[in-house]
Amino acid sequence: MHNRTRGFTLIELMITVAILGIIAAIALPSYSNYVLRSNRTVGKTVIMRIVGQQESFFSDRKRYAAALNTLSADYTAATIFVKRDGTATTTASAQNIYSITLGDYTQATVANCTVSGTPTATRYAIIATPINNQTKDTACGKLCYGSVGDKGNSGTATDCWTR
Repeated sequence: MHNRTRGFTLIELMITVAILGIIAAIALPSYSNYVLRSNRTVGKTVIMRIVGQQESFFSDRKRYAAALNTLSADYTAATIFVKRDGTATTTASAQNIYSITLGDYTQATVANCTVSGTPTATRYAIIATPINNQTKDTACGKLCYGSVGDKGNSGTATDCWTR
């Protein structure tokens, strides 16, 4: 009569833990990059929504809005904060991924994402500054859009607006 014990040996458990560690080491950075890219898409979507609102504002009034709170009733402050689901709020919180403001436009400032000043009647720039966890997106950093359609970012990546 053989008395067999059932279960796993310590070696089998260690191998399993090692395999799971390797899988996690590969998957976690990929997932983190995916989250940053998807958040960037949300930021670009909000920027383009504001662009559409600016063009509509211009069509009605023959000038661009000088601040977000004059552009739409949805924005009650000059700076808005964007959540991961694309909703805009005027309250800073840990769920926000970008703060968005309007500024004056020049080609050089949009290319380097250093937009400042007040929009004029005929030109504007939008800047989305990453906040909270989105600050880890150092490849793209800030996202900028100029009223003539040019786009820029403060990071080193060149494909921030295309992917």
